[in-house]
Amino acid sequence: MNHRPIKDPFVFIIFGASGDLARIKLFPSIYDLYINNKLDADFLIYGFARSKNTEEEFRKFFEKSIRDKRKNINESALKNLLEKIYYVCGQYNDINDYHKLFDEIKKHQFTHKIRKIAYFSVPPQVFKDLINNLGQVKTDTKENIKLVIEKPFGEDGSSARKLFHSVSKYFNEDDIYLLDHYLGKTGVQSILPLRYDNSILNLMLKGNAIKNIQITIKEEVGIDQRAGYFDQVGIIKDMFQSHLLQILALITMYIPVVYNPRNIQREKYNILSALRYPNETQKIILGQYATYRTEKDVPASSLTPTFVAMELFIDQVDFYKVPIYIRAGKKLNSRSAYIVVEFKKLPFQQDKNAPTNKLILELHPNEKIHIRLVKKQADDGMIVYDDIVTSDTLTCDKKACFEAYGRLILEMLNEDKTNFLSFPEIIECWRLTDYLYKFMDKQNTPTIIYHDNSNGPEQQNNLIQSEGNEWYEIH
Repeated sequence: MNHRPIKDPFVFIIFGASGDLARIKLFPSIYDLYINNKLDADFLIYGFARSKNTEEEFRKFFEKSIRDKRKNINESALKNLLEKIYYVCGQYNDINDYHKLFDEIKKHQFTHKIRKIAYFSVPPQVFKDLINNLGQVKTDTKENIKLVIEKPFGEDGSSARKLFHSVSKYFNEDDIYLLDHYLGKTGVQSILPLRYDNSILNLMLKGNAIKNIQITIKEEVGIDQRAGYFDQVGIIKDMFQSHLLQILALITMYIPVVYNPRNIQREKYNILSALRYPNETQKIILGQYATYRTEKDVPASSLTPTFVAMELFIDQVDFYKVPIYIRAGKKLNSRSAYIVVEFKKLPFQQDKNAPTNKLILELHPNEKIHIRLVKKQADDGMIVYDDIVTSDTLTCDKKACFEAYGRLILEMLNEDKTNFLSFPEIIECWRLTDYLYKFMDKQNTPTIIYHDNSNGPEQQNNLIQSEGNEWYEIH
């Protein structure tokens, strides 16, 4: 995790600067970095959007975002930051508006050419216009432009490849940052350093000792006014295709000897390219919370799943026949995210009631690692088992504890791609996702209605219990 202060000057251009992502996540994250002295450089923030705001109106919009999302405002720092905020109104498909933007930036006196970072805070439909027009500006002016493109990367494997080809016409691989905000979360970013620095964890994460692996992400909220987006993609494309598969890759990948972004991306790719769905109808469960179709802008006949549970395997020697269970859902009975590695019992342990050892990485709400050991006690001739639980926090250094977007922006400005994706990883995630959709369509996989604030469809238990396993509930 690269949290060094930024020393080199830059211009940060937010395309889609009048939208919710910029208002809710990006502006507060920039403020956090600024007041913590991480932006120790000459810099400018430019907003670009279709909204016909004046520069003063945009600064007020930026300021309101900070005041809505942060407490105990540093008034002096906020005033200084607002003086670095600028705005250009333009159309995403008009090359003239891009030249107008870069002409405005040139009016600022910099002693030499500086990096321009273009952040795509826009719907995926706009990506192509941004890429082509920024590419044309780069070709015409020889500007040093870097792109930060946020998921979703395409809507299937074919569109993801087209996106890759569009970008690669104008930009080198080093100029492209593919961002999945889940990789900015503290708990997720802790997985590799924990494995890298603690050999005992890697000794434990050997497939021949593992009974199963479980990855769970539960949300208490529903779609939260995102019907226009969510009903088109559903839980599989929204959560599984990137977030969940990236977590799976981080927990199962080989640890490279040299810890650098290229090696890490290669090892994640090796896992993602080996993932296999077992081709059994009962190994994927889809659900929809009961009030989903009453949400604003959701069609009354929508079958879009808001819950998924499935089984996967990794076709590698180390993980041969180790089942991996993944589930995610909305409007469930808790908000939590965790990874469970359950270990096999030794052959001579005959007591079927004895619990198993578990390694639990809790990502939310508490960022902790738990190791559950079994303690057997004799009490009046009865044999009982108690867990001995050891745990510690995974939280970041309080001097550099930022939210996911702030952490990733800082790493990107430091040109550190450790927690960013590569196009080969994305293509492999789509390979599996596309296959699942074809399989579900062929099998006519049902979408099961489940109660709001429940644990999801009961059928998820059949999925895992058929092989003698049970879902681990962290709370």
